[in-house]
Amino acid sequence: MLRLALIKCLGICCFLTLSGCGGTPPLDAASVKGVVLDGDRPIAKAEVSFISKSGPKATGTTASDGTFELLLPSGQKGAMIGENDVSLITGISELVQPADGQSEVSLRPSPQPSFKYLFPEPVSIQKGMNQITLDVTKATKLPN
Repeated sequence: MLRLALIKCLGICCFLTLSGCGGTPPLDAASVKGVVLDGDRPIAKAEVSFISKSGPKATGTTASDGTFELLLPSGQKGAMIGENDVSLITGISELVQPADGQSEVSLRPSPQPSFKYLFPEPVSIQKGMNQITLDVTKATKLPN
């Protein structure tokens, strides 16, 4: 009797594991890549945030050429489909990996001043790939 109960329990566990029960389904998001500019100059080391009314905030950090790719907190690439408010913080600090023999990660302050930019119009994210250009000359600049 006990053996039959254990076999049933094992069978149910295998079924639930193989069927993906308990896993988090992907969010209704779409891929977002873009570039941040100040006129015609790229902005490096800025944090881009897309804030959706229907789900979590997506963020990305700009590379030296101003390009970024957004990620959701779950690690899923992209931002939520629909209208997203957009903000940007420049002059973010950088994590510095430890050199050989050191055990602590350190924080390198940015040589750029830190500002927050709020874009006046929401950005609409559609299914598929979204390519976005953000120009801070069209945003409201606030001290951070």
